[in-house]
Amino acid sequence: MALSLLIILVVIGVSAAAPELTRLRDFDWFRRWVEALSRQLNLNVLWTHALGLLITVGLPTLLVLLVHRALGSAIFGLIGILIAAIVLYYSWGPRDLDADVSDLATATDPELRQRALAALGASAEDNQPADRVELVFHQALKRWFGVLFWFVLFGPAAAIGFRLVQLLNDSKQIANQLPLPQVEAA
Repeated sequence: MALSLLIILVVIGVSAAAPELTRLRDFDWFRRWVEALSRQLNLNVLWTHALGLLITVGLPTLLVLLVHRALGSAIFGLIGILIAAIVLYYSWGPRDLDADVSDLATATDPELRQRALAALGASAEDNQPADRVELVFHQALKRWFGVLFWFVLFGPAAAIGFRLVQLLNDSKQIANQLPLPQVEAA
């Protein structure tokens, strides 16, 4: 538990000290992965049910778990700590919530405000300040606290698994590649 806290503090520190590293959180590979699976398994019964969701998210999660388990004890566990920190940093976000909230708070004209609200996932009805506060809390749950919860409970594999499920849930581009029962399962 203390080691998890240390890793979390390091990741928060790196996120605050080097916000330009946010560009490394690129999940485009996941969209390509879903497209490839869709092409290969489109009519297969494995793909059209919840088992397809398990394949889509489970295989990358299993890969992280296996790498962490295989290399985690090398060099007195330092490689495991490094892998955990990298996976947590990668799973964090995928955008920088601090920057998005700052953009909203400092937006002076309506166009900038709308752009900042869109970056936070706002709909056209989210015009009231109370709606904006709720929106920021909702984004904090999705971007930070959900990842932290799964990371603390089950480690880096769970953190990346949570992020991939969130991406499936949030990205219409990825969800369009999936059969309807699988989208509903996510």
